[in-house]
Amino acid sequence: REIVLTAVFRLSWGMTVEKSIVVSSGTRSLVGIVKSATEPSNESNIITQPEKITIVFSKAVNTDSFTTALHITPSMNYVLEWNSNNTTVSVIPVKPLSEGTRYIIAINTSLSDTYRNTLLNAFSSTFLYGLDTTPPMLSLAWETPIGSTGLLDENVINGNIPLESEIILSFNKKCIVDSIAGFIELTPSISFTTIPDLVSQDKVRLLFPKKPDWNKTYTLKIRKNITDTLGNRIENDQLFPLLFNNEKDRPITYINGWFDNNGSLVPINQNNDYGTLTLDSLYFPPLGSTVPTKLFYAFAISSQATSLSLVSAMQAISISPANSCAFVSIRTMRIWSQTEYETSTLYSLIDNSNSPHIIILETGIEIENTDKNGFLTFTIRKDIADTLHNTMQDNLTFTLNKQ
Repeated sequence: REIVLTAVFRLSWGMTVEKSIVVSSGTRSLVGIVKSATEPSNESNIITQPEKITIVFSKAVNTDSFTTALHITPSMNYVLEWNSNNTTVSVIPVKPLSEGTRYIIAINTSLSDTYRNTLLNAFSSTFLYGLDTTPPMLSLAWETPIGSTGLLDENVINGNIPLESEIILSFNKKCIVDSIAGFIELTPSISFTTIPDLVSQDKVRLLFPKKPDWNKTYTLKIRKNITDTLGNRIENDQLFPLLFNNEKDRPITYINGWFDNNGSLVPINQNNDYGTLTLDSLYFPPLGSTVPTKLFYAFAISSQATSLSLVSAMQAISISPANSCAFVSIRTMRIWSQTEYETSTLYSLIDNSNSPHIIILETGIEIENTDKNGFLTFTIRKDIADTLHNTMQDNLTFTLNKQ
């Protein structure tokens, strides 16, 4: 007479995998035959964390033999819970199963019933838990060394980014981050380095050895096909326009300058470069006497800076005559107060609407005029700085043709 032994794998509430085994009576061996199955079937995929795996037999089995016969791959820690007549056993995992993992529940031929009948052929059931077929999701943010952060949005200009920021690429799952540099492009081109987090595998830092240009938009392109550890790929390119225009990083901008020619202000700027400077001979007689006068330089600086650094201005500003047309010495420098500026004639000469913070640097000079023609060259080096250590982006040189 044959007896049917049925193993039912309950992977979660309401879901079973059933296997039937034809068993012979007496001393004949049990012959394992896969006969039928219900959801989830062999080779199935499940998403819900299984609470236990329950195996149901058609007759009582030797529990000691089952302990020897059962093999689970990959291995897990579990406890066994039998019913009262040893026809049902529950395999209860001590820890949650690992997502994205295929488990094999196998029973070998050492399994026996209470009459010592054994299996002639082993059988097994396999299932894949936590199958993930979704592509990884990417989010970007900037972060400064002092911990200030801001999220970055795709396909819109992300402004107010500090120059010292790192760009943080974060994924919602583990990805192949050690090759991420090959998926990153920056336009216009600027040097960068990538530091992947090889422990968490979900984060990459993008660093700039040289700071980006202030108020310049760079387009960060993250190319598609970045892959997670399960083989899922990002399906589309992503673009993040980055504008590094944080106000505290605003460079110093030269607005204008003026030479005081006995009360007449001669512009010192690009529009008047190599323009004529005719010194008032009554005030600046070419007789070898030294006469004091002033230069006025207007700069726009960050609204978060308090002023210019007077020390840097003393080092950055110079005046050079050619052909001995005059001899010039810088004697004093001072910075005007806001009230002094707003009540001066210079206030009406400057477009204050486009300049958030105007600084007037008054430079006292002494000139010894001569009867020779030549050039006076006014130089401002780019290392002139404000109190936040912002500087100009370029050196400036303006020349007046002294007659």
